[in-house]
Amino acid sequence: MQTFTEHAGALGEVVCPPTVVEGLLHGLAAKGRDGTTAATEPHGRLTMREEQIAALIEAGMSNKEIARVLSIALPTVKNHVHNVLRKLEVEHRFQAAHKLRSLGEPPH
Repeated sequence: MQTFTEHAGALGEVVCPPTVVEGLLHGLAAKGRDGTTAATEPHGRLTMREEQIAALIEAGMSNKEIARVLSIALPTVKNHVHNVLRKLEVEHRFQAAHKLRSLGEPPH
């Protein structure tokens, strides 16, 4: 009998443990609290949900994976991704991921 992880893997999907997602989201939230997230572009600051989406984009997740991890509809994810790209003033996800990494925490 195939486990959920094996089944998802066979479908080419990425299985991300909730603890990993939680760590990503907590890390992003911490950046926002201490002022190191530079998501204050001309079109406005990212909402909390957009910051979550941005963190998952940066982690390399697809829209489908993001929808599954956050338990939201795929069209909702697409809307948030569109808003993130617009606010970061980029056209593609890989550009957003690169920009988000470059805006990360400064070296200690």
